[in-house]
Amino acid sequence: MIDLIIAIAAAMIRQSSILLCGACGEAVSEKAGVINLELDGMMMVGSFTGFCVAYATGNLWLSIVSAMLIGGLVGLFMSFLTERKKIGQIIAGFGLLFLCTGASNYFYNTFFGNRPYETIPKFPNLYIKGLSDLPQIGLLFQQPLPIYLAFIITILAWFVIQKTMIGLKLKACGEDPRVAASLGVSVTKVRTVALIITGMLAGLSGSLLTPVLYTRWETNMTGGRGWISIALVYVGKWNPIFILLGALLFGFIDTLQLYMKFYADWLPQELFFMLPYIVAIAVLIPISKRGGAPKSLGETYKEES
Repeated sequence: MIDLIIAIAAAMIRQSSILLCGACGEAVSEKAGVINLELDGMMMVGSFTGFCVAYATGNLWLSIVSAMLIGGLVGLFMSFLTERKKIGQIIAGFGLLFLCTGASNYFYNTFFGNRPYETIPKFPNLYIKGLSDLPQIGLLFQQPLPIYLAFIITILAWFVIQKTMIGLKLKACGEDPRVAASLGVSVTKVRTVALIITGMLAGLSGSLLTPVLYTRWETNMTGGRGWISIALVYVGKWNPIFILLGALLFGFIDTLQLYMKFYADWLPQELFFMLPYIVAIAVLIPISKRGGAPKSLGETYKEES
């Protein structure tokens, strides 16, 4: 029994890391006042890019860097639409979501449609001397290196948002961009950088699917994890530490439903797929009543003439 619990905990860490990077990136953009609804598309294109680069070169770190770069480019394009062309954030977000998701699926079917079982190498588990040798719980410390990177990024995001001048500027642009502009802050620049960072973290999140955890890429690879990541931002009240706790919860639910498929195979499989989303809705209903979102979240900022 203890072995099963440790195995679930180890899988929970892996699943929560995917959500963490995307959620921390979303928290950065929303703190600046931009709701980034194309997050799942960013994760999708990051995952596909990571798969393609790993397939073509065999260089796993290059695949992660490439995924982050393509995600950053999508974030830059989102900034161009919302901050330069003043297109509504919801419209631009959904447009890029469909574009990134559709493009990833299209190019995968174009290049790999007749070879659907192509695989790539993936990161080996990292052995941490001392911790990995611990009886029973040592399995928790035998994760691929990029998994640990997700948790480090979460701590850095918390520090930057809560303890630095950069975080203060982010919050100022999200609460009242006109007041921020009157104090000499370039709202457009801050939001652009925030969106690029969001895209890069979402690309990293996607690359944790391939090539970190899985060796194959499939249509709709993210499975809606981008939406769960957005929900985590609200569950965590835009604080990366609380987002971390929420990610562990949803990681546990996601892992649990994988095990339940085998131990309760008499139930409809679709019920298990729905479980993380049911929990997300159940948690969000009471939390949404408390508010706490940046006051100018979702509003297009127009400079005073």
